[in-house]
Amino acid sequence: MRKCLKVKAVALDGCRFVKRTVRHQHSSVYPNPADNYITIEWNATEQGTTHIVLTDITGKMVKQDVVNNNTGINIVSMDVSMLPKGIYMLSAINNNGVMNKRVVIE
Repeated sequence: MRKCLKVKAVALDGCRFVKRTVRHQHSSVYPNPADNYITIEWNATEQGTTHIVLTDITGKMVKQDVVNNNTGINIVSMDVSMLPKGIYMLSAINNNGVMNKRVVIE
């Protein structure tokens, strides 16, 4: 099976990119602003894989992680202590769609 990841995609459907916006009933990133770590929390409607990507203001990917999520609330932490202060965009991409959140690192 091919693995596909396109950071700027709206949603993933296998390896096909579709224009689909999903409104997450529960999703958050905290603390925001952050200094050492961020916690990403989201509600998944099905088991699967979530690609978590953090990009800087220029769109350059600075961190990424792939996690297996369960149905229901999922919580993961990401170490951001080595990143320069600034504004970042966090994207969590899975079969349900994409969650985008702005993150400030102080």
